Amino acid sequence: MRHIENFPMIKKLNAESDLNRLVRNHTDVLLSVFKIPPHETALVSLFGSGLELDNKEALRSWVKRILLDSQHHVSLPKLRDMLERKLTNFSQGWI
Repeated sequence: MRHIENFPMIKKLNAESDLNRLVRNHTDVLLSVFKIPPHETALVSLFGSGLELDNKEALRSWVKRILLDSQHHVSLPKLRDMLERKLTNFSQGWI
């Protein structure tokens, strides 16, 4: 007898759920550490596709892209460093 957890579709749903939880948690930490106002829109064009509603959604898109590109093997400190570099490089271009 097969357990439901072993069906490919269930495994895929569990993996997507895990990824979404990881993205949500990492995004919340990054917003807090960098004191990014989640409901403002200043970073939408920089981190998102431009269609996101606010900074939180844009940063979430960015985090998810990074994790998917690296098969989910990016630590939170590495994401922090990547975000800091991206913000610094962007701001230096405007000063």
